[in-house]
Amino acid sequence: MARYTRLCQRSPRRTLRENQSGRFGGAQVMRYKTTMLVRFGDIDHAGVVYYPRFFNYLHVAFEDFFREGLGRPFHEVIDQLNIGFPIVHAESDFMKVLKYGDRIRVEVYLVRAGRTSLTFGFDVIREDGDILCARARITNATIDRATFRAAPCPEDLKALFLRFYEPD
Repeated sequence: MARYTRLCQRSPRRTLRENQSGRFGGAQVMRYKTTMLVRFGDIDHAGVVYYPRFFNYLHVAFEDFFREGLGRPFHEVIDQLNIGFPIVHAESDFMKVLKYGDRIRVEVYLVRAGRTSLTFGFDVIREDGDILCARARITNATIDRATFRAAPCPEDLKALFLRFYEPD
């Protein structure tokens, strides 16, 4: 699958709740961005992306965010730190359809950082026309993988997440 990722600043065309300078609260707003191609296996009988596939796109972007955006591969973080990030809440809105062959960009950013949970925002954008097609908010608990109980997010990791902080 031809897919590329990049870390870049928010495009002025995607200004959601930021001022004209592209800054939010005096700090430069960053989003992690990755692109994907809608494949034949992603579509349903109506010829559009079957809605559960969006959550797969979001998880792929989440893993890429760790590797490319944070510089720490997801599997290494969970194995070396013995922590997990199970989803405890997910909500989404679907605005426009995606079809076979569409190239999409998934933007990932941190919406909220609690002591034992993190809420991430995801925007799914059709690159042809820069059209917002779906938006999701996913809350991940941070847990100790040995006990499966809530655990604080390690401060060094939280600092990396906060580089992508964009409050709702």
